[in-house]
Amino acid sequence: MADMKIQRLGGGPWVTRLGNAWNSSVSLVNATAQGVPLRSVSLPERAAQGISVAEDGRIFVAGENNLTAIGSDAVEWSVETRPFATPVVLTDGRLITWEKSNLAIRDQATGKPMGALPAGGWTTPAITHDGHVVYRRYLGNKVHLQKVGLSGELVWSRPLTRRSIDPPLALPELIVIGDGSYCRAFNQQGVLQWRVNRNGFRLENGSTESKAAIMAEGADEEVRTPIVWLGHDLLLAGLSWSRGYGFYIFDIGAYTVRPLGVHLPLGEPLAVPHLQSTGSCLVTVAWPEEDEYGSLRSGVIMVDLQGNVLWTHRTAIKPHAIVADVMAKVFLACSPSFGRWEKYRHWPQYDLEKECFLRCLGPDGQELFTWYAPGPISEPLAIGLGGELLLVSEGQLWAIG
Repeated sequence: MADMKIQRLGGGPWVTRLGNAWNSSVSLVNATAQGVPLRSVSLPERAAQGISVAEDGRIFVAGENNLTAIGSDAVEWSVETRPFATPVVLTDGRLITWEKSNLAIRDQATGKPMGALPAGGWTTPAITHDGHVVYRRYLGNKVHLQKVGLSGELVWSRPLTRRSIDPPLALPELIVIGDGSYCRAFNQQGVLQWRVNRNGFRLENGSTESKAAIMAEGADEEVRTPIVWLGHDLLLAGLSWSRGYGFYIFDIGAYTVRPLGVHLPLGEPLAVPHLQSTGSCLVTVAWPEEDEYGSLRSGVIMVDLQGNVLWTHRTAIKPHAIVADVMAKVFLACSPSFGRWEKYRHWPQYDLEKECFLRCLGPDGQELFTWYAPGPISEPLAIGLGGELLLVSEGQLWAIG
């Protein structure tokens, strides 16, 4: 068991697609960036699908056809593959990427393959506290939640109802996963403990049979966001049903459910930073608002867990990425699509150069800086070991300090 301790999720500044093991898109690093490009490194592809950062500062960039590792301002290695997802960084020098319907395990220093876990489709893994991998595996039309060792040994497999690219949430005692109508919680032995939706908790009797996973499944209900751990016994998730949708807070100690208290869009990027004054807060895309010229302006909004709006910041186009740091500074990226850029970039009335930017907001929503990229910005944002912001634009990995 001592050997398993080093096989947990890495402690780097950005180790998963959602930044950390809690799915909150928040780094434990204080982002010191002030809008100055520190460096850029050429990549094999124009765009990126994911960025992650290890404890030693090594950066991994996943494109559609290449996985690239960047050390001290230079490419250390690049392998031609189809990662198409953000690598998950482990503390033992390995990383996990989704490649060609499998979870590939590679060496961080060399990119050398070190194993593979069959997945059957696009899936996002999580790492349990006892050093195993949990992820959705697809077997034909069937979906299972599997707990597997890094050497490939199956610990257990439990039936689920629907596909999703969102990762499980691996807590010390529980593995919680959004699946169809419910968030479902299994213990480390794979025994279903409870399921919960907006109507409340259903405690289970310890059954591992299929009917326990699918009973009372509503075809029109869905968990629409990653499940985020808020600290203590609180979880946050976005739910939808036939006549509505919203964010809900689940207390897994008291078995209570309550709506967030403010109506916000679902299916948008979000981050959950922590303010000293109010605790955890949700930052996500705001509803568009008409300005004095009749144009709709998007933006981001921060609300506390009681649903109070703390601030709203408006942008000309909708942000496609939102992350935060340990001091509750918020970073957002806006960009036109590649198609819009190629079609209209030379039309002066569109002024698309002003739509490609990274912006930093203070904990109070005040704009601290805006940096304009040379072209469209890919979806992922990450925070590096030195507090720099990492993004990909026009085939370059940019570090903004």
